[in-house]
Amino acid sequence: MKKLFISFIFLFTFAAQANSNTVKHQDLELIKLGCKDPAAVGNQIRPSKIQIVCKDQRLVWEQARTEQRDIPSQRIISTVLRTNKTNLKVAPKTFEAPVSSTAMNCPVMQEIKLEVSINYNVTCDEVLDMNTIEDFCFESLEKDISKNDDIMQRTATGNVIYACAQTRQGRQGRQRSQK
Repeated sequence: MKKLFISFIFLFTFAAQANSNTVKHQDLELIKLGCKDPAAVGNQIRPSKIQIVCKDQRLVWEQARTEQRDIPSQRIISTVLRTNKTNLKVAPKTFEAPVSSTAMNCPVMQEIKLEVSINYNVTCDEVLDMNTIEDFCFESLEKDISKNDDIMQRTATGNVIYACAQTRQGRQGRQRSQK
């Protein structure tokens, strides 16, 4: 008899846990049915304490800082010496002359993860007016975040983009290091 009682308690506890997990995952149409006709879902009264949890997670890029880079410039001077005497030929000469590099500000971008999770308590009447849970969450989160974007938890992911490359492609397709 004692073993039977313990088995009954175990089965009752297991069934209650399974039922609570099922309730958590019911879809909107089932909740709507329970709000319209509680008897259709085995209840005597309409559901109360209906809660919708909406979570917003975004990955965005923000400028972390600016680094100054010098972009190398190049100056080439060519010389040609000519004369009216055809027997005097001098080869043209080309040489590099000093020139200042061009300074450029380059943004350094970092990836930020923005997250918020909000529990919304809703009534049966509000559930019955909903098209989809997705629409409800999108509109509710947009409204709450637009009121106060500080509700979003910010976390740097560690991903960084340096907007100015360390090397540049040369005119003939070769790589040339910047200094």
